[in-house]
Amino acid sequence: MFDDAPALREPVGGLHSIALTGGEPLLYPAFVAEMGDLAKEHGVPLFLETAGHRPDALASVIDRVDLVSMDVKLPSTLARPVDPSLFVRSYEIAGERCVAVKMVLTDAVAAREVSDACRDLAAVSAAGPVVLQPVTPVSDGVRRPSPARLCELFEAAAGHLADVRVIPQCHRLLGVL
Repeated sequence: MFDDAPALREPVGGLHSIALTGGEPLLYPAFVAEMGDLAKEHGVPLFLETAGHRPDALASVIDRVDLVSMDVKLPSTLARPVDPSLFVRSYEIAGERCVAVKMVLTDAVAAREVSDACRDLAAVSAAGPVVLQPVTPVSDGVRRPSPARLCELFEAAAGHLADVRVIPQCHRLLGVL
């Protein structure tokens, strides 16, 4: 399934790619398709960052996208959980174009949630990488997992996937939040 991934070209003028990020770019698939066509016309790869819950929209533009980074939203992190199969379908559609899957972790995330999500992704491809990202608390009630809990969540993911990374959110360090 991953054999048809396009080879990336050398950067044009030092430019790695054009990134489309959100909100959610796949709310506007016609725009993503047009940007993909323009990027290819100029020899620049298109990098799509998506929440991963719109597989039909992704399928409609995937031939115009070179790189995909997607989220898997864990049920305990959302007010209204999203059907986990949507993320798995998106992961499958992205194939080798998928350069990373991100999961934001709060102190409410259970190891079983991480394990289940990673098991489902591994059924498509166990390669990864999956990035576990402790949340940056911006409001009362939202807390990051403790270091010990983060290790437990890492083990839950690593039990299914070959490449699991823990990378902190840098918003506060950069003065963005």
